[in-house]
Amino acid sequence: MKTKKKNGFLCALSVFAVAVATTGLAACQIGLSTGGSSTSAENGSSISKTDNPSGLEFTLCADEDGYAVTGIGTSSALVLEIPDEYDGLPVTAIGEGAFENEYGLCEVIIPESVERIGKRAFAGCSNLEGINLGDGVVEIFSEAFSRCNMLTEVVFGNAVEYIGDEAFFECGRLQSVEFNAALEEIGTKAFYHCAVLSEIEFNVGLTYIGEAAFENCKKLKEIVIPDGAVCEIGKHAFYYCESVSTIYIGHGVRAIGEEAFDYCRSAYKIFLGDGVTTIGVKAFQTCRKAVMLTLGKNVSSIATGAFACCYVLVDVYNRSSLVLDKSKNNGWVGYYALNVYNEPNGSKVRIDENGYILYTDATSVKLMGNTTMTNFELVAPDGVTEVHRLSFYNNMNVVSVKLPASCKKVGAQAFHFAYKLRSVDLGGVETVEKNAFADNTVLRSVSTGNSLKTVGENAFEKCKKLNRITFKGTLLQWNEISVAAGNDFWTNADVEYVSE
Repeated sequence: MKTKKKNGFLCALSVFAVAVATTGLAACQIGLSTGGSSTSAENGSSISKTDNPSGLEFTLCADEDGYAVTGIGTSSALVLEIPDEYDGLPVTAIGEGAFENEYGLCEVIIPESVERIGKRAFAGCSNLEGINLGDGVVEIFSEAFSRCNMLTEVVFGNAVEYIGDEAFFECGRLQSVEFNAALEEIGTKAFYHCAVLSEIEFNVGLTYIGEAAFENCKKLKEIVIPDGAVCEIGKHAFYYCESVSTIYIGHGVRAIGEEAFDYCRSAYKIFLGDGVTTIGVKAFQTCRKAVMLTLGKNVSSIATGAFACCYVLVDVYNRSSLVLDKSKNNGWVGYYALNVYNEPNGSKVRIDENGYILYTDATSVKLMGNTTMTNFELVAPDGVTEVHRLSFYNNMNVVSVKLPASCKKVGAQAFHFAYKLRSVDLGGVETVEKNAFADNTVLRSVSTGNSLKTVGENAFEKCKKLNRITFKGTLLQWNEISVAAGNDFWTNADVEYVSE
């Protein structure tokens, strides 16, 4: 539940009891709209003036203690500096829709006297590149800067407590955000689909992240909620942030909402602090690269499917009292696990100097994934004995694979739907399990040694461009390989036999 709810604009221009008594809601609807002609406050209307050097339009607030900027007036400035005073009174607000769709604005500087920015105040200012919010701004209301498509930078002042619903909705070029210590609440869809937003620095005082607040921020690199911050993370808060590599939820968070981190498919490490008590339905579903998870000691409820489709979640540090097993209970958290441990230093996972994620037990060294977020050539380190099932499923970065002589198995669907994969060297592999390389439509060549014994069902299904196989052995050895059904492109490829 939200800690507070703010609807409308507190400057409340021209809201007068006598007018409400006689005209119902009509006077309230004046709100912060830019009034046309100047009329008296006694009639429940705004007082509008434009006779000023800035050319902007101002309206006297209902309490007559300050003015709001309510329109562009005659100003043609590209860099707009809002004055801190007008007609002997401070400028305390920017009104609803004051600069909406003003395409000429490139930059806005807001003075410390301004406390509130109204609904849609700068919405649709498609050429606005930068905003400097003064240290007086406390509240930014809904849609205030929505669809400012050129906006790359926002400097938040030290007093901002509230960012309203859709305040920065679809600001497609906004790159980074640093929140001040005073911020308490981020509204619903506040930064929805800020497509290139890559860095966010959250503050300790934060108490609520709203529903879908950062949904579809596909370039976001990591999510770190500091200890002491946030009581609740809303539904879909970080949904489809597909480039996030690590998720750290500090000890102050109490609840994680439904699908809050669903489809953060590049996150390989997840830490949940000791404050977390409930994890919502599908909260971390389809975090496909997640290998390591820490559960805080106070987690008492994990909803259905919270960790479903986390195919390589093999290493779980369980600090809670929940019993985790290989079932779908407790949100599937133990379903894929190979190692569930309760004491520090029990992890079997390490990340080598090249970013490869390795799981080591008494009998094997499993390649689980990698931390690379750009296109790369996979060269598995010596000593790896197998590529774990589904470890590179739907991977969008690997362009080639080279496995060492030590590697004996490629697990089921290990490289299924690795769309950019063009070449594979199987090294010493003996077994390629079902669907291991299926649906890789640009895969052209495979090299393998005579150690290969089994090609599983549909292992190379729909690899329609596979036309060359280099086999380090003889025709007799090649014919001894057991090839299951669904591998027509494998069996029809040209084979070159070479001596080792």
